[in-house]
Amino acid sequence: MRARARFEAAPTQQAWWHRIDWTRWGTAVGVVAGIGTLLFTGIATYYGAMVSSDQLEQSREDSERETREQASQVSYWVEEEGPDTHIHLMNRSPDPVYDVWASVTVNLRTFIFSGSGPTNRVGIVIALDGLGPCMELVVETDSLEYWIDRNEGWRPLPGGIFSVHVAHLHFRDRDAIKWVRTDDKLTEFRPSEMSAGDTYLERNGRVKGAPSTKRTASCGTVANSA
Repeated sequence: MRARARFEAAPTQQAWWHRIDWTRWGTAVGVVAGIGTLLFTGIATYYGAMVSSDQLEQSREDSERETREQASQVSYWVEEEGPDTHIHLMNRSPDPVYDVWASVTVNLRTFIFSGSGPTNRVGIVIALDGLGPCMELVVETDSLEYWIDRNEGWRPLPGGIFSVHVAHLHFRDRDAIKWVRTDDKLTEFRPSEMSAGDTYLERNGRVKGAPSTKRTASCGTVANSA
C-alpha cells in the first residue's frame, strides 16, 4: 500500500489594503480635515475682519471729507502790493457761509495812543453776517481806523504798517457746523481749545465803510484743507 504524500496549502497572502485599519485612518483623516477647516475658517475670518476694518476706515475718511468739503473751500490770506496791504477772505464753495469773523492784528512801525496807553499794535475784527457763494472780500489797510478815546474818537492808521496778520477765521457752514481756520490748519470750532490771546484780542480798531467784494476766479474747487 503506497502512502500518499501530504501537502499543506501555503497560507494565502492578504492584499495590502486589507491590512490597513481603515477605522483609524478615517478618524485621522477626519481630524486633519477638521484642522484644515478650522485653519481655513480662521484665515477667512481674519481677512474678513481686515476688509471690514479697511471699509470702516474708508467710510470714516469719506464721511470726514464730506463734512469738511465746504469748509475746506473757505480761506484767507494777506497780500502786500507795494506800499499797500490787502486782506482777503474767500468762499470758493457754491453755498454761502455765515457768522464770519476774522481776527486781525496790525503791527505799526510807530507808536500810537489808543485806549489805555501807547501801543504799536491794533486789533481788528472783520465781522460779517455771511459770505456769499463764490465770493471774495477784500479789505484795504487804508480803510482801517483805531480808537483813541471818547473825545478823539476814531482815527485812520498812521503810515508805516510793519505787518498784518490774520490770527484765525471763524465761520459757520451750510450744515451749521462752526469752523476755525488758522495759517496751518482747519478744525471744528471748540471754545475750550482757544487760548485767551486768540479769543479775547483787544479790539481797538475797525474797518471803515464796506469792504469790496468780487466773484472768485473758480468756484467749487477744493482749497487747501490743512
